[in-house]
Amino acid sequence: MEDQYLFVGTYTKKEGHVDGKGKGIEILKWNESPPSLKKHFTIEGPVNPSYIALHPVHSVVYTVNEIADATDDFIGVIEAYRYDLENRTSHRISRVSSMGDAPCHVSISNDSRFLFVANYVGGTIAAYNILPDGSIGERVHFHQNIKRTPSSPRQDGSHPHMIRQLPNSNIVLVSDLGTDQLLKFELDQNGSMQITDSLEIGTSLGSRHFDFHPTESIIYVLNELIPSVTAVDISNLNRLEILEHIEIPKDKAQSVINSSAIKVHPSGNALFIALRGISDTEQNALMSVALDIDGKMEIQQQISSFGEIPRDFEIDPSGKFVVLGNQNTDQVVIYELSTDYQLKMLSDTTHVNTPVCFRWFNSSK
Repeated sequence: MEDQYLFVGTYTKKEGHVDGKGKGIEILKWNESPPSLKKHFTIEGPVNPSYIALHPVHSVVYTVNEIADATDDFIGVIEAYRYDLENRTSHRISRVSSMGDAPCHVSISNDSRFLFVANYVGGTIAAYNILPDGSIGERVHFHQNIKRTPSSPRQDGSHPHMIRQLPNSNIVLVSDLGTDQLLKFELDQNGSMQITDSLEIGTSLGSRHFDFHPTESIIYVLNELIPSVTAVDISNLNRLEILEHIEIPKDKAQSVINSSAIKVHPSGNALFIALRGISDTEQNALMSVALDIDGKMEIQQQISSFGEIPRDFEIDPSGKFVVLGNQNTDQVVIYELSTDYQLKMLSDTTHVNTPVCFRWFNSSK
């Protein structure tokens, strides 16, 4: 069996919402039997690498530097680091402006020719060429969403939170937490994007992240401010349409709760949601949602995250385990999945300072 590694982005400095204590991007080695994670080495240098993407061919990791200030200047940064897992070394090969502040998501186009970034502050997205050696080239696209919906302090303007290309398509989607929108762009061969549709997800929901069903023409949008999931029909790429919307039940005793991450199981039979509370660990959880043959949702389980502020998680390549990071209690927790996608927490946890984002690497690439 090829070696499996988990790349973990962390917060490295104190911000208004987090006391960052990380050193950079932690690389953990995965052992499936028995399930465990062991620290391999750290890519040091990036500041608040809160979202990362791995090049599918080159040993290169792309990361945002989630930074912002009170000025009108854009100070957000994206970087590329080349790494050597065998020798446990890394070095930075690119550093460019993200064309916004607090960049919070980065992803790679389907053909690995372009790098996309979403900037939470400023309402901007951008695209860059990826050069043949994996380094970041010139910027080829910039867009600013100017819609205003001042319905809450978190929705004082546009706040793009995720940007991803639809599999087997030239469509790029952007979820905007500030405007409750899912934006659709068409990507051309030069990396330029033309907006062709926008879907209003709901009022004051805060559309954060989304994931794709592996076989059905459905994407699942996770809403942060009112924890919920919206299923969107993408069978007609000329027009996005809402299929289904479910709200996540909240116990009356719980004060404030919001959602942070969503992932669809590769089988297409379930999806999972991370929920983060504010005051106590009982409000921090991982939820399993069953998907029927048509992709319709039914909540089936909610289990504690066994820590505070679960920020991200990943399903392991075998589909048998879920690995989750608790930001404020510096833990990585492993769950085992049953055949009906129920979650069972395993006893061992791994210490990682302020974990925020997870990405799997397979050495057989």
